[in-house]
Order: sequence, then C-alpha cells, then structure tokens
Amino acid sequence: MTLSRMKQIFSLDLRSLAAFRICLGIVILIDLGIRSRDLDSHYTDFGVLSRDAAIAYTASWHFSFHMANGALWFQVLLFVIAALFVTALILGYKTRTATIVSWVLLLSLQNRNFLLLQGGDNLLLLLLFWSMFLPLGARYSIDAALNTSIRNSNNQYFSAASMGLLIQAMSVYFFSAFLKSAPEWYPDGSALYYALSLAYFTTPAGVWLLQFSTLTKALTYYVWLLELLGPLIIFSPVYSRQCRTTVMILFILMEVGFIIFLRVGIFPFVSITSLIAFIPAKFWDLMLQKINTQERRNIRLYYNHQHTSHKKFCLLLETFLLIPDLRVIESQDNPVTSDGRTTILWLTTDQKGRSSVNMDAIIEIVRRSPVFHPLAWLLRRRTVRVIAKHLIERIDSHRYFISRLIDRFFPFNSTSDSATWLGQILASSFLIIITYWNLTTLPQISLPFPASLVAIKNSFRLHQKWDMFAPSPMKLNISIAIEGKLNDGSVVDVYNMKQGEPDWANLRNDTFPFENFRWRKYLGRIQMKKFEKYRLYYGRYLCRKWNRNRDDPQKLNTFKIYAIVQRNLLDSKKTPAEKVMIWNHHCFKKST
Repeated sequence: MTLSRMKQIFSLDLRSLAAFRICLGIVILIDLGIRSRDLDSHYTDFGVLSRDAAIAYTASWHFSFHMANGALWFQVLLFVIAALFVTALILGYKTRTATIVSWVLLLSLQNRNFLLLQGGDNLLLLLLFWSMFLPLGARYSIDAALNTSIRNSNNQYFSAASMGLLIQAMSVYFFSAFLKSAPEWYPDGSALYYALSLAYFTTPAGVWLLQFSTLTKALTYYVWLLELLGPLIIFSPVYSRQCRTTVMILFILMEVGFIIFLRVGIFPFVSITSLIAFIPAKFWDLMLQKINTQERRNIRLYYNHQHTSHKKFCLLLETFLLIPDLRVIESQDNPVTSDGRTTILWLTTDQKGRSSVNMDAIIEIVRRSPVFHPLAWLLRRRTVRVIAKHLIERIDSHRYFISRLIDRFFPFNSTSDSATWLGQILASSFLIIITYWNLTTLPQISLPFPASLVAIKNSFRLHQKWDMFAPSPMKLNISIAIEGKLNDGSVVDVYNMKQGEPDWANLRNDTFPFENFRWRKYLGRIQMKKFEKYRLYYGRYLCRKWNRNRDDPQKLNTFKIYAIVQRNLLDSKKTPAEKVMIWNHHCFKKST
C-alpha cells in the first residue's frame, strides 16, 4: 500500500475531529453527572469501597488522585475540576492541556473503583488517550479563533495518532466479533433473544422486540457480521469514501438500536462518538454549500481597531456562529466609522449594504447562524437588550482592565496542526501495543501478553478486551434482596431501606431492580464468585448507611444478601426462581 493510499484511508477531517471533540466532552460531562449521584456511596471512605480496601486490591502501577482523601468534599472538588477542564475541552480552550488533564482525572476516577466499570468506560478513556496526540482544537474552537498563523484551508489530517484513533474505534467491533464464538451467535442466532431476555438489560422496547423471534435471529446475524466485516470494509483501499460513509452509518444505526432496546450504560454513546471521527470531508462540504444561503453571504463584522478585546470577541463569533461567508475586519476600513466614533463597537453590512450597530449587529449575525439562530429571538427581548446595553457600557468604561484580563487568559496563539516527531513515535508505539494486546485476547491464537509491558498496560489503562455478550449473552436473570434485623428484633428490607421484610411474593426477575447501570454493574459483580471478597465492604457500607442518624433500637444488627436467580430458556420460558444466600453480615461482629 502506497503512502498516499494510506493517508486516504487513515486521514481525519479536522471538522470531524472538532465534532468528535465536542461529543467526547459532552459524554464525559454526562458521565460525571451520572457518577455524581452516588459520590458518597462509590468514591468516599463511607461508601462501598474504602481507600484501604481499594488499595489492598489495586493492581500495581495504578494510581488515583481520588484516593488522596476519602472525604466527600474532596471528591466533589475533583469532580468540579474535571468538569471545568472538560468544558474547556468542549469549547476548545487550551485544548491540548484540557485534553491531558481530562484524561488524567478520568484515569484517576476509574482507578478509584474499578467495580463500577464497563466496556464503555474503557473505550471513553482510550478515546481521550488518543485525543492527546491529535489537534482537537484545530477547528471550531477558541484556540482556532485566536490562532494568528496562516490558516490552512486543507482540512485533511494524517498522522500515526489518526491511524490509532480510527483503528481503536474499529478494534472494539472487530475483536468483539471473534470473541463472540458461542453457537448462540452462529449458527443458532439466539444471542439477541437471550440478551433481550435479561431484565436488567432490556428496555420496554426490547421486551416488545422479543416477541419477533425471526427478526431477533436475523438481527443477531446482522450484528455479528457487521462487527466482523465492517472494520475491514471501512478501511477499504477502493471506493474509500463510499465504504467509510456506508459502514459508519450502519454502525451508528446499530448503536442507536442498542440505546433503544438495551440498557448498556454509556457504551453506545461512546461508540457513536468514536464513529463521528470517520465523517468524510464530503459531508462537511455539502453542509457548507447547504447553509451558504443568499442571506448569509457578504456579512462583514467590524471591530474597534483600538482594542484587541473587540477583535477577539468578533473572531470568536466568526468561529462559533458557523456563517460561511462571515468576515472580521478592522473598523477603520469601514467608511461608516471614519468619523472616529468610539461608541461603535461592532458593525455589520449584509449583501444589500445594510448596517447594524452594537447589540443590533450581534442580533443580526446570530439570526443568520445556521445553529444558534433561535437565540436571536431571546436577544431581541427588551429585558435582555437593556441588560446587554448596560453590560456593553460597563465593559467600555473598564475596557483597559478587561483588555489586559482577556490578553492574559485569551492570548493569540500560533499553534500548528502538524504532528511532532515525538508525538508520531509515541502514537506509533502505542498503536503497536494495543493491536498486539487485542490479539492476545483471542482464544483462537493464544498469544501471551509480554510481562515487560505490564507497567505500561496498568499505568495507562489501555484495556482491550471487548467481550460484551461474548462468547454468548448470559442466560441468568439475577435480582437482589437483603433481609435484615434491627436491634429491637424487627425485620427490615435493607436493599430498599424500608421497614418490613422484602416482598418475596412479588420479587420478580422481569423488572430492572437497580438504581442505575453503575449499581447494576457493581451488584452484578459482587454476586460473582471471583469478586466475593468485596461483599464484606458492601455489607459494612449498608450498616453505615442504615445506622447513620438512627437510635440504638433502630440500628441494623444483621442481614442476609440473597441473589434471586432464574435461567432464561428458549420460547420465552424460564426456570423457577431460586433464592440463593450469598452473604451473611453482622454489623457489630465478624461477618461470613
């Protein structure tokens, strides 16, 4: 394969990379929001895994800033810092720094409590890892708006890191197909039926789909074949653009299907984000032609040439409003402002020569934005205009101080999009490592993972085993019940934190019994034999949670954790539910 052909196959469009950056940041923010609902339970010493327990079972070379302090306030602080840097990543402000810090904090968070993690978390961290080597802020960012270097009209970008990101995204599917080796995938075609039969995975739409056995069988084959062949087709050296676009759309539709029919957490959203990087340049060119209407042509935004802060504000508008023909020009070049009026901050002229000043100018260009035009209605409201007028006057009266502040935190830059030699070498090395690691996960070839690379493997958490629903979906429906006794002898439902014993008669496996997918992953794990050592810490957490702020007679004394197990069979049949005690806990003495 020639270098030019390789560039064609493994190149990214910088506009696609910008869309990838924004979606990646949004997914991380959503993930932080979901996790924050259980901050006390999952990340503090009060919760299910204290720092002592986490350190005792943490693999070598793992680190976590979140283990530096077990108090709630400290975890809140780290979450807020992470959210701020992710917001900077979305906006493209000091993008490289924001990406690196976001990756470090996400790595730290995942190392704090691995029992909560799923494949989507691994992929999210890996996408952020590859992003550190890529020019995420080259388009549609604050960095791009303030870049004074000659703007490169070529949006194509090729490097070892672009290869790494694209190959990583496809490795998830390709190697997963090989791990799906059970007959439920092929030849039986019953894998999707069993997946939809798991009450803790399926949605109401999934329950509806379950009744169409022929369709679920066809979709099973479709998913397996797409995961196997799609990555090969998407990197086809012939008809590259057509193959990339078609397979990308098919994968996105498959992920949308997962969102509709299965509760699989953030995994499909992260996967869709990875696929956005494959959007070809032709898509953006067509979009540009579509939005470049007559009304959006020949728009000029003039700024007060005496103040760089005005120029920077206008450059930001030019970048983010996505008006194709918007141009930013110094006000001294505009005859309307030749009389030297300093009260005019911004002025626009359209294709008919009409002009607008200050707030009216902002409204006019926002109205023409293909994305933000609904905001023009809000900006026209009298209250908003009054506030804006007052704000503009205040800014103008303190323009020297504000200009210094803006120059300090929003300086012009001359960042190059080109990859450095060091970045190329590092990205190439990591690409070799993750490719080899993926090969070691395949039972068909039995490759050992080199001991010399364990430190890198654990330090960077480059986990590559993509075994969701592999080798086949689980066939066991598992629910949970916890029956406890208080010091006064009364029986309580500890799992639901209420008086009275669990409702055994109505305890079923056809509902979602968990608070969210994080709890589902955690409780599902501690019910497994290999994670039984963590049941003690969950038991201690339940004691602390129940006994907090309760008088002695109402304190929890003992409880038993039961797994309600039911095996799914074909033709919508199930075995009778079985109640299995997996843990007997005493809050005030040794538990078993």
